[in-house]
Amino acid sequence: MNKHSLASTIAKKIQKDKLFDSLYNIFETIRKKKGLEPLESIHYLEKILREKKIKKGLTSTLLPLFDELKKAHSLSSDELILTILLEVGKKYKISKKTLEKNLSPKNIQIPLSIFSPQLGFLESLVKYLHENQGYSFPQISALLNRKSKTIRNSYYSTKKKKKHLLTITKKDETIRLDLLTKKGLTILESLIFSLRKKGLRYSRIGNLICRDQRNVWTVYSRVNKKLKGGKNE
Repeated sequence: MNKHSLASTIAKKIQKDKLFDSLYNIFETIRKKKGLEPLESIHYLEKILREKKIKKGLTSTLLPLFDELKKAHSLSSDELILTILLEVGKKYKISKKTLEKNLSPKNIQIPLSIFSPQLGFLESLVKYLHENQGYSFPQISALLNRKSKTIRNSYYSTKKKKKHLLTITKKDETIRLDLLTKKGLTILESLIFSLRKKGLRYSRIGNLICRDQRNVWTVYSRVNKKLKGGKNE
């Protein structure tokens, strides 16, 4: 079964699940009370499910339902959130294209262990999002702000280099996806810049992303020049 068929099967199972009906009905009550427009509602629901902060009243009942759904269907948080948002979007008659453009990469966590010498950084990221997390190419395109053709080419390139699914463990260090999509920077540049801002040494970054620390230093220096150049323009 390919990924698109798998995603479709998951969606159908979620649609029929009474837990999803309960979650949707509770959220619909919240939406009406707050007077939110459909697209505003999607952003608000995503924020609740991603931040997982205990709220008062009806909002607090959404998280236990989310956890039950996650356990019942053996899905990752990102997979389930994406499925729920798309299904709720259908009920609000929001087009899939509009939803994909409005999906936020904030708080989607990327394990640093996906990066290896065998694949380029964009290739690793696309492979992980598509195969491990179940995102479609248009969704990845929207999340990374890259052309769909670029995403497809990157993915098919990985098939020739690394056929197996990327192995992830719970102990893996992670980075937020939105930190990898800085305007004017490559995935590698964004990654190294963000890790340096967190206070990591060049040697530590090199170990985490399987690159020589001298290369890490070179890339970071290049990023600083780019950013300083932008400020002077």
